Amino acid sequence: MQTRFVVNIILLVFIIGAAVYLTRTEPEQDTEPVVTLSDVPAADIARIVIDRKNRETIRFEKSGDTWSMLEPYHAPASPQRIDTILGLLSSASAYQLKAEETDPGRLLLQEPEITLTLNNETFSFGDVNPLDKKRYVLYRDTVHLVHDNLYPQLATSPTFFIDTRVLPEKREVKKIQYPLYRLVNENGQWSLESELDVSDETVRGLANTWKELRASHVQAYEPLEALYEIRVEFTDGEIVRYEVVSDLPDLVLARPDIGLQYHVPEYLSEKLFPREEPEPDAAP
Repeated sequence: MQTRFVVNIILLVFIIGAAVYLTRTEPEQDTEPVVTLSDVPAADIARIVIDRKNRETIRFEKSGDTWSMLEPYHAPASPQRIDTILGLLSSASAYQLKAEETDPGRLLLQEPEITLTLNNETFSFGDVNPLDKKRYVLYRDTVHLVHDNLYPQLATSPTFFIDTRVLPEKREVKKIQYPLYRLVNENGQWSLESELDVSDETVRGLANTWKELRASHVQAYEPLEALYEIRVEFTDGEIVRYEVVSDLPDLVLARPDIGLQYHVPEYLSEKLFPREEPEPDAAP
């Protein structure tokens, strides 16, 4: 029994030693360097233009660290959507071919459906390769094959790129005027001018919900008769009017002035309106 135990120990040591030797002596695998579509830093981009054949052009501009859509709507842009667009610059290029060696017509690059311009860098989107489902993109004098995750977004509605925040970010609200009551901010202290009996905690919750409010999605404005209006006044004096054109199943806050409407899901919309709080049960 003891002899078998010693033999097993010797075999185990041999196996471990062999494994270490093979690991150390195994030749390193040569890896091909990843080719990216462009070496332009995303941080350098301040202008984005999406030209779409037979459809509206979408244009963005950066001011400081904030992106805004300037065309066809004038509204804050979604930072996440912008990051996705700029991610094209560092996209992996699976294959490259000199443009002069290709047939632009066959690759649908002669008259591309979509052309994306980042500052002065132009990217033309062509057809999809039927074998690997990657898309042909012409950049400068080279045709690349890249993952086809961006093209469907560039082809969708412009409202897809708008920030879903209902209130503009980084702006302080002074008043929120409902039809029958008003939420007021005085030096950071919120109060509710109303006959409703609500707690300070509830008032702070209302204010915070408005501050952080995001729509589930944004759509183009549809002219409908407003049920009522909510006015938001900022500390700089500007007043933004939101027409409530629907309250079921979603609360729809329309802004005819910028041609957009924000759809707020029910679980959030019910937190935007103060309600009479029940009196605590009397002590026995």
